[in-house]
Amino acid sequence: MNLAILIGVSDYDHQNSLVACKGDIKVMGHVVEKLNKFDDICVISDSPRAQDAKQKITEFVNKHKSSTVDELVFYYTGHGARYDEDFFYIFSDFDDKRKETTGLRNSELDGLIRNLSPELTIKIIDACYSGSTYVKSDSDIQPIFEKSAKDNELKKLYFLHSSSNEEVSWAASDYSFFSKSLFKSLTQSKGPLRYRDIMAYVADDMSENNYPKPTFIVQAENTELFGDIDASLIEYIRSELKISGDQKKDESKIIADDDSSFNSFLQLVQVKSDNEFCSQEEGLQNIELIESSIQEEKWPSVISDILTLEVSHIDSLIPNEVAIGTWLLKNKDEHYFVEPRFKIETYYKQQYVEVPKKPTSTVSIFGDFNIMRNSALSRLHGDVDYKLESVENTRNVLIGIECSSATPFKALQIIFKPKFNAIEFYALTIVPIFSRKSLVVFNSIEVMTYIGWDSTNQPKCSEWKLKKLGLKSQKDISTFCTEMISSTVQYIINDINSKLTKLEI
Repeated sequence: MNLAILIGVSDYDHQNSLVACKGDIKVMGHVVEKLNKFDDICVISDSPRAQDAKQKITEFVNKHKSSTVDELVFYYTGHGARYDEDFFYIFSDFDDKRKETTGLRNSELDGLIRNLSPELTIKIIDACYSGSTYVKSDSDIQPIFEKSAKDNELKKLYFLHSSSNEEVSWAASDYSFFSKSLFKSLTQSKGPLRYRDIMAYVADDMSENNYPKPTFIVQAENTELFGDIDASLIEYIRSELKISGDQKKDESKIIADDDSSFNSFLQLVQVKSDNEFCSQEEGLQNIELIESSIQEEKWPSVISDILTLEVSHIDSLIPNEVAIGTWLLKNKDEHYFVEPRFKIETYYKQQYVEVPKKPTSTVSIFGDFNIMRNSALSRLHGDVDYKLESVENTRNVLIGIECSSATPFKALQIIFKPKFNAIEFYALTIVPIFSRKSLVVFNSIEVMTYIGWDSTNQPKCSEWKLKKLGLKSQKDISTFCTEMISSTVQYIINDINSKLTKLEI
């Protein structure tokens, strides 16, 4: 028995709508139906809410868990996210504060699939942020899916993802680029088509058009068939995608005729601009979001009950900004609007310098004539002496960073002032490094040690942490700020607990 589960989510309550996903799920549904290889197909479209989608998947699994399943195809088009080292399929009512309820973990999906025990499992995921994330993680997406499949004892696998861990997925007004490329792969020739053939075509097509690089995971024999492609299926796809039989001719028509479709180059520019790059107004607004997200009312009562928060701008010297300047020197590929700052330093170095060699004197009746002759010969033959002297030199010394463009603030600092004598002062320093596309947030939390009854040392920021985000994504920035608050709270609580425990002992 062959089964398929197809999910399409285009409209969201709290996320950007994805109009293209309506086209994706429509065509994929027809493709799976026209292959005539699937015994049952579960289509979940019309932007389902999480509870409805999970219920339909569960009912479909329960319906077939006593059957022998040779192949299961799972297709998803919509938004995606990563939390807790897991990937989430997110539905129309998704709320990151209720992610377990309004999203579906990939590991939970694999647990459901395990009930069917399919001999072959195929996952095709065309999700914005399937490779990147709303909540960033340092790990790639591939190990997450591989581990989940192994833990849930899935057998042979083909996983196809629309983008790598570094990129977002792209979509036009009709179809997502990855899904459209997959559909186009089915129109190349009639007859049996392997999953491996689809992957090869999609990889070449996405690369040729400078689209995000897809990610593939294969734990199978490379002989497994997607299906037997006939003329009617090819005709259907070409009609839906508005491509002619002569694809080379069709591509030239697209480039030449702006009225019939996007010019591929123009489309690239428009999608990149819309999805990844900011205007000055938008960029500054998104940087300001950091400050509004860390105000005192955003912190939990466990902190505000014992500490008073003072948020201020640092407009001149930032503690240990040389470390940030060093990072900028090593990351020159992206042109950030914050640059390393240098000063010219004079220093002295002991060096040997050339001096004329003293002429040798020869006592003779010719006297002065011999002295002049020896001096002339020394100059002629380069006969010189060397003398060790202190020589003045100059060099550029890195002393910090400076903004080369407008910014809401150079740095932010939160001083946590204790309300009780048993507690230390703490400092959180935040420095944004930004370009038109990227936002790198440096942050450092530390204890301000008492050096007197009412005085402490100044923050040193000896250890910076950094997080790279898309400047375009307010969602990513807000989520990161929430994470930063959480990690800072944990740092302060752990420090207080450890010191008060030692005092008791």
